[in-house]
Amino acid sequence: MCFITLSLFLQTLPAQQGGGGLSLIIMMAVIVIMIVAIVLAISGFIRNRRNWFGSTADEIEKLARLRNQGLLTDEEFEEQKKKLLKRG
Repeated sequence: MCFITLSLFLQTLPAQQGGGGLSLIIMMAVIVIMIVAIVLAISGFIRNRRNWFGSTADEIEKLARLRNQGLLTDEEFEEQKKKLLKRG
């Protein structure tokens, strides 16, 4: 989308503007690159954030392992499982 906007903008510029046109083109290119970098950073953050928390099934599986190792009682396991299921 940004590249389409830039190309449409560049088509509207006169062919010769006494050197000022080139600096404007460079400035627009830098702005587009910055926008793309921001979008990529935000999408990467969102993707990683999902991985930080894991799915509810993954969390219940971890609780089950703790219970099987004797680190959680059956009651504690059920209580935590209910909390996870309510959270969704």
